[in-house]
Amino acid sequence: KRVGRRHRRELPVAPERVLELALAHVERKTVGRAALRHDDAVLCARKLISLPNRPTAIFAANDMSALGVYQAAKEAGLDIPNDLSVVGFDNLDGSCLMVPALTTVDQSVEEIGTIATEMINSLINDEKLKFKQHIIQTRLIIRDSCSPSIAIEPATHAV
Repeated sequence: KRVGRRHRRELPVAPERVLELALAHVERKTVGRAALRHDDAVLCARKLISLPNRPTAIFAANDMSALGVYQAAKEAGLDIPNDLSVVGFDNLDGSCLMVPALTTVDQSVEEIGTIATEMINSLINDEKLKFKQHIIQTRLIIRDSCSPSIAIEPATHAV
């Protein structure tokens, strides 16, 4: 998979286990929580960036939050992606216009809208819903806001 402009990295594990494995080594203080708004994301990102052992990557809850991370990174003098990788979620139209262009997860808004409309029409017409749950495929859109991770040897503990 292409990451950034000049790097390649293969995932050695099943995709459904990537998040689980990634979070297994995350310290709680490096997980920020903010509302899905730009201003809250700026405040949260400022806190994360100011940690003594600051994160090298931030996965924002949505693209507007990622924009807040961009702002906090700029204020701190950090270069995206060289100092900080950023990933958004929802693939807003403007995410490709951010500098650098934002890597994001496309959640197929058009498909969500189509399915929601069909469900509402069925309910209005007193028809039984074909499905109560729909699984919609997401897609990683790799752009320029990420650089590859640096290999770090796992910590060893004396027994």
